[in-house]
Amino acid sequence: MFYLFIGAAIAATIATYCYSHTCEEIPRILALTILAISVLLELILAPWPIQLAIAILLLLTNRHLPVNSQYHA
Repeated sequence: MFYLFIGAAIAATIATYCYSHTCEEIPRILALTILAISVLLELILAPWPIQLAIAILLLLTNRHLPVNSQYHA
């Protein structure tokens, strides 16, 4: 499991590098697709302390998001 986690992290890093250094549209879309799949695999295969840290981080950062109001000018 740990090797799959590391492999997904490496694939995400390479996809991010390819996305940022490519000008053409199709390779960028493929890089984003690989990146999305790798991030999902990382979240699924991550050890439970990392999953817990991500969950706590998400809960804490959602509290600080501004609320948009239609009536606010």
